[in-house]
Amino acid sequence: MTNSIKVVARVMITPGNEDAFETYAAELSVATRAEAGCLSYHLHRHLNQKGVYVFVEEWASRQV
Repeated sequence: MTNSIKVVARVMITPGNEDAFETYAAELSVATRAEAGCLSYHLHRHLNQKGVYVFVEEWASRQV
């Protein structure tokens, strides 16, 4: 059994702000992956709904 925790967050971006969001999210992803306990951190864009994104994170434990 693993102690890791997964977090899934769905966000909806105001139309026209997708490029700015993706730029910011890329920077956030780099910083978050560098945090202690972060096992993975990925952003996914919905293929059929513009402006809909999902963050999927995995952390070593709830404590971190």
